[in-house]
Amino acid sequence: MTSDAQRSEEYERALLGALLLDPTAWERVLPLNGGDFSPQNRLIFAAFADAIRRGESADSVTITERLERAGHLEPIGGREYLARLIQDTPGTANLTGYAAKIREYSARRQLRETLSHTLERIDQGHELAEITTATREALQRASVTTPHAEPLYNATELSVADLLDSEPEPRRWILRDLLPLGIVGLLAAGGGTGKSFFILQMAIAIATGRAFLGLEIAEPGAVLLLCGEDERAELHRRLWRIVDALKGRGQFSDSDDELVRERLHIASRVGEDNLLTQVFNGAVIRTGLAERIAATAAQIPALKMIGLDPVSRFRGGDENSNDDATRYVEAVETLRAATGATVLMAHHVNKMGLAAGAERLSAEGLRGASAMIDGVRWGVAMGTLRKDQAEQFGLDPEEAHRFVRLDAIKNNYGAPWSGLWLERTQGGVLVPAEMPGRRSEKVEQRGEFRYRETLPKIQGLIRQEREQGRTMTKGRLRQFAGTAGLFAMSDQTLRGVIERALAEGAIKRRVNGSGEELHL
Repeated sequence: MTSDAQRSEEYERALLGALLLDPTAWERVLPLNGGDFSPQNRLIFAAFADAIRRGESADSVTITERLERAGHLEPIGGREYLARLIQDTPGTANLTGYAAKIREYSARRQLRETLSHTLERIDQGHELAEITTATREALQRASVTTPHAEPLYNATELSVADLLDSEPEPRRWILRDLLPLGIVGLLAAGGGTGKSFFILQMAIAIATGRAFLGLEIAEPGAVLLLCGEDERAELHRRLWRIVDALKGRGQFSDSDDELVRERLHIASRVGEDNLLTQVFNGAVIRTGLAERIAATAAQIPALKMIGLDPVSRFRGGDENSNDDATRYVEAVETLRAATGATVLMAHHVNKMGLAAGAERLSAEGLRGASAMIDGVRWGVAMGTLRKDQAEQFGLDPEEAHRFVRLDAIKNNYGAPWSGLWLERTQGGVLVPAEMPGRRSEKVEQRGEFRYRETLPKIQGLIRQEREQGRTMTKGRLRQFAGTAGLFAMSDQTLRGVIERALAEGAIKRRVNGSGEELHL
């Protein structure tokens, strides 16, 4: 079992390593003092404190020199120990959290020492009043390691007066009225569905300002893609396929070429440490990678989107833990806040999502914890057309894999969206597909079968209502529509069946004083 001393040591090492990386973070660790650290780490913290107090430099080089001059470098483990502190630190993002845990363990250590001292005095036969006074003073000394909480905000700063005095700025979009600028979004799909092509094609569209799969680019600009699964050689091949396809459709000019060269930035992160969050001492914390990505993004003018592909390569912890998923989304939110760009993450679906296929993929089909989709502001899902769904579009079932459905599964800021059908052409490039127009004899046969299957159910309901002294109307019949309803069909399809049955005389209608009713 891990002791308090071991846990405190891990936090101390993380905090000192963070300070060696970024001495400007010193104020975030106050009011720690040397007594909160183990003897070895206390010497390093004291060197920092002395340098800060004197207004001198406190980076890794000067701290090493200061320890060496004081004769403390070898006692702490030499330059190798300081190097390991820097190498092993998760970063500076959670520095205040490290400090709080160090204070907590320090207070507990002092409390144990106080109680042990009290027991010794009792054993030595000291007077109770004397023991009580000494114990109270010792407990007071221990309690100062837990400072009083400071207000999170000045309440006057939270007034909405300024919000009422001016009109809000209009929302900015990347995809007009669909994908906002400056949010965290999610693209969910199964492996091989085309989500990586989707993100790369969107990136090219944002760079050029040309429509993306028929959707308007509201704010063209630069894009940064971080790809965790594909080597640069594969990204090279995909880029060429997309550009070649656009040229073939007359949608890529010389000026577009110049814009893509200037605005599109891609990094293959295969084999790299990509974690934005990681497990540390039993909890998921942020690493320093988001800060490094933000520093990279700061070099790119007019950045509009950052792509992370896929989520599984960038998040640490248990993918089925809602807490761990929330910490990851928060880490991505810091990247969005630092850059002002939309961060679009590619995410996998689970077995249920893969089985659902096109037109049925929902948020429940996403891989891992539900907090992932709960935490983002926008999400779309791509589902491949299943073989048993192909007939309704007059397609050969063996061609079904070429077609995918794109639907919104979360859209906090935009209007309801009807979605898109896409076709994966040769090479993987996605193009819009006109699915509703693809009809054949098989579709007619399927429609006839559904009509013959549904008509007896409609007649049975009308007969049942009549026997119970009630009347049936078209409106009441349509209450049974929906894929989970009695007829297992959409409202539009059911209406078609009812109208055909009326036209053929299989059911009849009668108008009376209370309205229109159906009968046999």
